Amino acid sequence: FTRIEYEPDGTPVLSVSDCFITRIGRPASGNKATEFHINPYFGSHAAGLQSGTDKLPAFDRKRPDQHVASIWHGREYISGQPFYAFPSWWCSRDWIELANLIAPFHISGLKNGYNIKYVIKVPKDYFDKEGGRTLDPKEVQKKWADWTQKMSDWLAGTDNVNKALIVRYLRGDDGKALDAIDVVPLKNENSDDAYSKVWEMANIGITNAVGILPVLGGVTPGSKSGDSGSQIRVVANYQQSYRTPVHRKIILEPINFALRAMGYTDVVRLFKDVQLTTLDAAPSGTQPAVNANTA
Repeated sequence: FTRIEYEPDGTPVLSVSDCFITRIGRPASGNKATEFHINPYFGSHAAGLQSGTDKLPAFDRKRPDQHVASIWHGREYISGQPFYAFPSWWCSRDWIELANLIAPFHISGLKNGYNIKYVIKVPKDYFDKEGGRTLDPKEVQKKWADWTQKMSDWLAGTDNVNKALIVRYLRGDDGKALDAIDVVPLKNENSDDAYSKVWEMANIGITNAVGILPVLGGVTPGSKSGDSGSQIRVVANYQQSYRTPVHRKIILEPINFALRAMGYTDVVRLFKDVQLTTLDAAPSGTQPAVNANTA
């Protein structure tokens, strides 16, 4: 969103109206935006929306000097989106959600253990008696609860790695051990490689959705990335030349208008490109490029 204000001498002054605080006002009829609302509380405090909302008319391209201040809405027009542009990240919304779940999963896994680590076998009637006295059900239940909590505190968590558990038991008349607590460790089948592949796929999907080639986003490590110097150079030049024209044109539109309004009809508006080269072609590794993305 670009805010266009006219000085008393007719000079247009451009400034950015942040997209987080700018909304299209409800159209009186049809799908044409005629007004924009600006409020820093959009999306947060409902109380703040009741007052303090600035309302500015939409910029009229047919009558540009109709309003002293107005909002220019630059966007890529897509079928089915009559008001706002289509956020490119929507295409990777599921991948973003997945990527955000991986880190908390590993944090929890490292703190608490990815899988069940031990099977602890205890005779069902282990706490039924104390000495020669049979305990009532409530006392038995409390002993089970206390013992379970102590075992969890002893074996779980990052502070309890590789702990040993000593269990005392009784032997019968035949010299064999009577029923007692039996702690059986389980094999951890967790594979970090599987999660790494999911993480890599998620990042590739996210960067592609927002229009950045994965190699430039640094999210394709390893031999599959094509991350040699020559390959990165080719990809960077391709990204600059073929994936930016539409976005550059949208950004330049209000600037072009302002220049024409001030009488600068012979000024060329463009983004300055830098073409990456080999060091033998240019000691700095770069050279000026002919810019075709003008508006």
